[in-house]
Amino acid sequence: MPPAGAADAQAGADGATAAATAAVTITLDACIAAYLDRIYPIVPLVDPHTLRAQAARTSASLLARQFIAAFCAYVATFGNVLPSLTLTGLGQQLLSAALHVQTSDRVTHPSTLPIYISFFLYGAHAGLGNYLQGWFYLREATTLYMMQERGVDSLVPTTDQRMFWILLVSER
Repeated sequence: MPPAGAADAQAGADGATAAATAAVTITLDACIAAYLDRIYPIVPLVDPHTLRAQAARTSASLLARQFIAAFCAYVATFGNVLPSLTLTGLGQQLLSAALHVQTSDRVTHPSTLPIYISFFLYGAHAGLGNYLQGWFYLREATTLYMMQERGVDSLVPTTDQRMFWILLVSER
């Protein structure tokens, strides 16, 4: 028989987990909304369907998890596009989470998702003023783009063209 209070502690832990999950969902929804409203018209990189599809895969795929964390870090550090979220250090927290979720597949198997991740890590670092580290990830995104086999796993048909121009302009 569990000790007295164990059920209350478990219920509290479950409540905290539920609250954290709800906060992540709210943050993800806010990031997607801010991206589509304020960033997508300027940097039309990822369509809403792709964002939702990758968000649904986060429990099964480390790449999807890192993609979503890097995406949210990118949005949170892109100017003042998340005014409704007043969490101190949100961009840095999301960037740390994205860097914490690492898999060697991201750099050993060049594909569209790792290119997005590297680009979002670049944008998040640059948004936080850490340009030297940001340049590392921009160079990584460019290298992965050049190593990728064209048309193999593009998430949308225009991804190749958009990614080329966004990387080219970003490096200038």
